Amino acid sequence: MKISCVFSTNVFRQVLAAVATSLYGISAGIVFAYSAVLLPQLKDDDRIDYDAKYDTWIASISTLTMAFGCFVAGPFIDRYGRRIGLILLAIPFVFSWLIMGLGSNIYLLLLGRAVAGICAGLFRTMSIVYLSEVTDPKHRSMMLISISLSLNIGILVSHSAGTYLYWRTASYVFCIPNILPVIILVYLKESPLWLITKGKIQDGTDFFYWFRAKSDVADRELSAAICKQKHKSQDLNVKETIKVVFSRPFMVPFSICFLVFTQTQFCGTNVFNFYAPDLIKQTFSNNVDNFLIMVLIDFIRVCGTGSIFFTVKHVPRRFLYCLCSIVTTFCILFLAAYLYYQSSNLLWFGMTSLVMYIYFSITFMSIGWSFISEMFPSSVRGLGSASTASTSFLLLFIAVKMTPSVIDAFGMEVYYIICACITAVCTIILYFVLPETNGKTLQEIEHDFIKDKCNKELSNEQTKF
Repeated sequence: MKISCVFSTNVFRQVLAAVATSLYGISAGIVFAYSAVLLPQLKDDDRIDYDAKYDTWIASISTLTMAFGCFVAGPFIDRYGRRIGLILLAIPFVFSWLIMGLGSNIYLLLLGRAVAGICAGLFRTMSIVYLSEVTDPKHRSMMLISISLSLNIGILVSHSAGTYLYWRTASYVFCIPNILPVIILVYLKESPLWLITKGKIQDGTDFFYWFRAKSDVADRELSAAICKQKHKSQDLNVKETIKVVFSRPFMVPFSICFLVFTQTQFCGTNVFNFYAPDLIKQTFSNNVDNFLIMVLIDFIRVCGTGSIFFTVKHVPRRFLYCLCSIVTTFCILFLAAYLYYQSSNLLWFGMTSLVMYIYFSITFMSIGWSFISEMFPSSVRGLGSASTASTSFLLLFIAVKMTPSVIDAFGMEVYYIICACITAVCTIILYFVLPETNGKTLQEIEHDFIKDKCNKELSNEQTKF
């Protein structure tokens, strides 16, 4: 009974860490989707000078600054800590929504969107690194998927609440999810693995077992982390960092993640967050209720991520990723075929294809994000996660900025075909290079990319423990 109680307490603390990051995830999801409800309201708002030429910038500027936020987050949390970074994140996040709520012109709205984008980028890197380091390997996949689940809930909240609330009022309401995580994070501890990399072995050990129940697996993971620390300096200088960045253990995971995010951002699903009403209208003309379909898409996103959340612990992630990618490719082609024939009798076919497209694409996208914090060396895990997340948002910026021009020039059919081709090519390559990480410790995953000299001493360290 005592062991069960202790185990439950440890798991509860890991769940609290997931809840704290998920609350930030809801706010980040709101940032993603806010332009879809903001732009229609701005067109009819006499209290602000509106110019349609800024539409694509209002939609896309947050994705551009997300890339900057990701890049800044890595070095910051590597130096000052994962938990402190998440606590401080609340300040600029709330500030961004206040700028938008109080903004009297387009330029202040752009500034608010830009700051919100930086915060969303900071959140992505900080949350995945913190969760990956405080959670048990057998729970880690679910905890990491919870970030994507909360982000999709935020998208649903943004489209639903933003449609019924005046956009300024909505901006004030959206401050709330950024305040609650701080209360939880004050109670939680710093990442034990980060403390160990800084040479704070005793604190790291104490916090490790504060989050994790004592077990053979936990003991081995802690031993490997401490052993690895003995073979590197506490802080990498510029020369050492460059050497690590251009080493195989860094470049291989980065290349894999680049392919994952190329597929993720150019399959087209994320673009729906920013231009949902327009894309739905251009796909189905006036045959459907655009708002109803937009909310349906958001609900499907939540269901898709939710289903992965409950199954990823039992089914290999690599298998799920490849399977969902293949199905997504066919669904996009089905949408292109529906547009080609343009028959009202085939509305059911088009709607079914859209539902399946959103469901399966959001599943492989959620799985893709869960990989990035696991594959990099511990010494540059923050930098590695930041650089790949930053690259992802740069790709999303390109997709969001270019999509209206591509559709205007070539039409929706060609747009869907392009998305299908990119998804198919990336799927084929990733089938051969994407690793399986389910149930492995972070040290085991890292050792899969390079044979670590620490392995020779690991058994001795475990004996000491």
